[in-house]
Amino acid sequence: MIIAIIQARISSQRLPGKVLMDICGKSMLERVIERTQKSSLIDNIIVAMPLKGAEYNLLVPLTIKCGVSYYLHRNEEDVLGRYYQACPPGAKAVVRITADCPLIDPMVIDRTVQYYMYNDIDYVYNVPPYPDGLDVEVFSYNTLFRLQHMTLSPYDREHVTTYVRSHPELFRIGQLDGIPYPRVKWSVDTEADLEVVRRTYHNLGPDFTFEDLLRFGRKNEAVLRE
Repeated sequence: MIIAIIQARISSQRLPGKVLMDICGKSMLERVIERTQKSSLIDNIIVAMPLKGAEYNLLVPLTIKCGVSYYLHRNEEDVLGRYYQACPPGAKAVVRITADCPLIDPMVIDRTVQYYMYNDIDYVYNVPPYPDGLDVEVFSYNTLFRLQHMTLSPYDREHVTTYVRSHPELFRIGQLDGIPYPRVKWSVDTEADLEVVRRTYHNLGPDFTFEDLLRFGRKNEAVLRE
């Protein structure tokens, strides 16, 4: 079983509550879930969030509305622990997606999963060559298990896979093939980022590809801004 785990929280430092902000009639979290659901290779989606009043009261109803599972973890900063506890032990592959990437492309998700499945590796990432905001990471349950039981810094536990990428001598690492795409920012950390995403959804609707984004961006310089 291939499991996608979407990490989400409300207490973002740069743009608090961003995962609840509206993007053409739906919250950012709903947009990320819907885009992820279009993947043809993911068997199950779990939204992993901190066990806090605001998260529970506001995020859980959205996940239920979208028809996906959720997991609540007590430690907000221990995102690695959140992934480990949320993931079923029998998972064939774990797909990491963050809730601030509402332009995530299901075809890019599938390409990254396929790269992992067809290569003898522990972990693969796709940014670069793909732009920030199309971030997909795929790793084995065994890799997640190893990380959970290592003595890692709080930074590495918060960012889940930084330890893997900084220790290629311990893990077999892959990087998705492809030409270097434009260095653009399509994840959401600021109001300006959010406006770019809203403009994109307003013009392209909810069903668009990475190639559609690039074509639209060539006509709208703000969408391709670094």
